[in-house]
Amino acid sequence: MFRAILSAKTGYLVLFICVLFFLSGCIPASSAKTDFYLPSAPKQILPKSSPPVTSVKVNLPRAEKNQKTQIEAVVPNLPKIAPTSLPTASSTPSQGTTNRDSSQPIVFISSSPPSVAPAAGGNGVFPSPIPQATLPPPGLHIITGVFIQGQNIMGASAPAALHANYLGKVIQLGIQGHFYLGAVQPEDVDVYIDNDIETNTLSVSNNRIEASFNTANIPDLYLVGSSHTLTLDLPGHTLKVEIRVGEPEVTVPLTPQIQQIEVVRDEFDEVEYIQIKGTHLMYNRNFAQVKVNQEVVSILQAGLEENEQEQEEFIMLIDPPQNSELAKNTKHSFSYTTPFGVAFQAFVAN
Repeated sequence: MFRAILSAKTGYLVLFICVLFFLSGCIPASSAKTDFYLPSAPKQILPKSSPPVTSVKVNLPRAEKNQKTQIEAVVPNLPKIAPTSLPTASSTPSQGTTNRDSSQPIVFISSSPPSVAPAAGGNGVFPSPIPQATLPPPGLHIITGVFIQGQNIMGASAPAALHANYLGKVIQLGIQGHFYLGAVQPEDVDVYIDNDIETNTLSVSNNRIEASFNTANIPDLYLVGSSHTLTLDLPGHTLKVEIRVGEPEVTVPLTPQIQQIEVVRDEFDEVEYIQIKGTHLMYNRNFAQVKVNQEVVSILQAGLEENEQEQEEFIMLIDPPQNSELAKNTKHSFSYTTPFGVAFQAFVAN
């Protein structure tokens, strides 16, 4: 009986080994090297009734026709050029240069005042010649225009200009502005062109001053451009503006000519100044240059004066040189330069 039981166990054991051998032949060889297994993700099973998956189309908002996108709005950082505006009159007092009384306040206006546009609409209401917005502060003296025959010549961009005639031409000036003159008379108001060209004041009021002068024998006014000035001397105030000078009416030779050079001494026999007489000399000292013994000297005064025979002659006063003495009976050189030519002269100090 014991043998029958042992034979049964041995049979079962052999059967078990055979089953293991069979299973080991079914396992792939590559899995023998695997230490462990990771569970794979379960596959998603779509229902048979689901439609096939297609590409998704996203509709973005379209920019409007006149609207730029952010990318289109990106431009290089270039400097912007601001549009220029019409020149306007400046009411700020400045330290303008003048040979008038320096104790008086000076208002220098370097350009034309703003133009006044007509009112729009057909209601028949028109603005006053000077709108309230352009009125200066109360008490401020200011020139708003310089007119010749109704045309404004004030400022570098003035629509009109002064046209001179060296042989003779009378010009009448109308100066408009705010002057607050009260009971001031014409003889109390002086008008100068280029600081030294005198005019004759005809009439004065709080808003207009009339003056006239003759352009004969004035070479300064043959310089075309806006480097000219008009100076208005009022009681307690001096106003200065630029004026525009156009081409002259006639052409004449304006090379300077020297007629006489005289050394003027004081009572102590010291040199005070040098007096020069000539023709085609400039009124404005900034338009000429004087040298004595090759040294530039300052022009003190220039203009027409009456001589003993009551005849007008052009006289110019200059400073003596600092680097050389003008001893009596010594020879010296003199030169005078203008935009129209140069005059050389040798003289003996008296």
